[in-house]
Amino acid sequence: RNMELKRLNEIYNRKKLIFNAELDKAGSEIVLKRISQLKMKNIHTKAIVHQIIPIFAFNYDFINNILNLKNEIPAITVWETLNYMISKKRKVVAFNIENKYQFFDIDEKYDLKKLKKKRKGQ
Repeated sequence: RNMELKRLNEIYNRKKLIFNAELDKAGSEIVLKRISQLKMKNIHTKAIVHQIIPIFAFNYDFINNILNLKNEIPAITVWETLNYMISKKRKVVAFNIENKYQFFDIDEKYDLKKLKKKRKGQ
């Protein structure tokens, strides 16, 4: 869905950061190029952000590769790990979830509390 910065601020104002997934179309697949963080204050006020909820699925070999490289990976977060794996020429395929399926991005307790209030109609 396309969102104006004002609406993004209403939704994510507490976080002050959003993640940007740079994706490429490779035939019938959507492949992750890189994940980066954007500060909300650095996004132009007239910008329209195309918000997607990507889902990444990892097969056994991909997870094993991460585990084998764990001492080499200079990363703390999942997104940093994915960027590292991409730099090592590992392909990460993204699957988009349509908004109608009501996927909720829950990163912390605050998000869960907000969802519970929304479900109760508060």
